[in-house]
Amino acid sequence: MCTRTPVIDPALFRDNLDAVRTALANRGVDMTRELEELAALEARRRRLLPELEGLKREQNTAADEVAKAKKLHRAGVRNAKARARRARARS
Repeated sequence: MCTRTPVIDPALFRDNLDAVRTALANRGVDMTRELEELAALEARRRRLLPELEGLKREQNTAADEVAKAKKLHRAGVRNAKARARRARARS
């Protein structure tokens, strides 16, 4: 038998913390400590999001640079092989 655990929608929690706290209190549930912990975690998440997005941009830029370098390297290798073939053909 599976028991259902109530789940608070993150957006509802984020935007209406006091209403959630009041609704839980009306049901006789004291989750003050847990709600404060969730609020602190949400604040931390919001502070970290811009940093995470910046790191993702850096990662994407680095990946683009690696792809360009590989492409240039392949072109350079092809050119060197072509020069070597021409030199062998002349000798």
